[in-house]
Amino acid sequence: MKKILWIAFSLLTFFACQDEPKDYVTLEGEVENLIPEADSITVFIPDGYKKQIAIQEDGTFKDTLKVEEGKYQFKIGDEYGTIYLRNNDEVKIITDYSDFDQKLNFEGKNTSANISNAFINRYKLSSEYLNKQTLDLPKNQFDSVLVAYENEYAAFKTKNSNIPPSIWKDMDAEMKNSVDGFKKYYQKSQEIKEKFTGKPSPEFAMESIDGDIVRLSDFKGKYVYIDVWATWCGPCKREIPHLKELEQEYHDREIVFVSMSIDPAKDKQKWANFVKDEDLKGVQIFAENDWKSDFVKAYEIQGIPRFILVGKEGEIVSPDAPRPSDDNLVELFNELNI
Repeated sequence: MKKILWIAFSLLTFFACQDEPKDYVTLEGEVENLIPEADSITVFIPDGYKKQIAIQEDGTFKDTLKVEEGKYQFKIGDEYGTIYLRNNDEVKIITDYSDFDQKLNFEGKNTSANISNAFINRYKLSSEYLNKQTLDLPKNQFDSVLVAYENEYAAFKTKNSNIPPSIWKDMDAEMKNSVDGFKKYYQKSQEIKEKFTGKPSPEFAMESIDGDIVRLSDFKGKYVYIDVWATWCGPCKREIPHLKELEQEYHDREIVFVSMSIDPAKDKQKWANFVKDEDLKGVQIFAENDWKSDFVKAYEIQGIPRFILVGKEGEIVSPDAPRPSDDNLVELFNELNI
């Protein structure tokens, strides 16, 4: 009888321990195509919580974190994401470093994973509508895209009705701010096109990767496609493979591809190393005064990447040209018989 009671007590204790909630969240991940510099993930709240986890050479990581339930940011290399964390949950980050945002996904049958996926899927939905292609549309088409986006967002909320109302309140506010900001950016973009298109381009004189001084006027008689970028800019670097393809396709045409880095002066060697390591082609130049460079200020550049197309006689064809990844760029080249 004592033996039976002891077994019953042991089983009761075992199952009670199994059901006891953990005071931490288990976070693991798997990142494909990881670059050597991205050897850790940092989970943080700005000016608050922060924890760094080492990433193994195969792109995997795992650790436990004691957190207060809520929204956190995470950083891997130059890429950032948003995650929701709650103690007692297990969540896994899955992504591909070469296409970070589009491949980002969270695995786990719990609140942390569900809300985290809502965050990234809302971002992907926004990216589908609030993008450079939309900015290039006439006003009536631009307005139609925003209406379509608002309808899709409403459908997205209906599909994810299990997300707590408090989370939706925050995402609704973010969605509204995104749309309002996008409208202002569109207005600014239109003003820039009207102000600059057809006018003589501002000049630049900057040091190249080879140590020579390069001027825009050096390329008179050819079109010049200028990429204003920086090594710290994730979206800039995602355009590099597309830019390389363009450079190869148009290498014998009447066009020059110029990449203008606005990295801080202290990071000039980092820029030089990046150009060498990534085997960047075209004309690589460095703006010594980054955002305060005369060329950058003259074009009223407030965000990067920014692409500019200058004509054969130095006139501005497009002060805010399509990105290399945008099919509209090749259409523009075709229209100009490049």
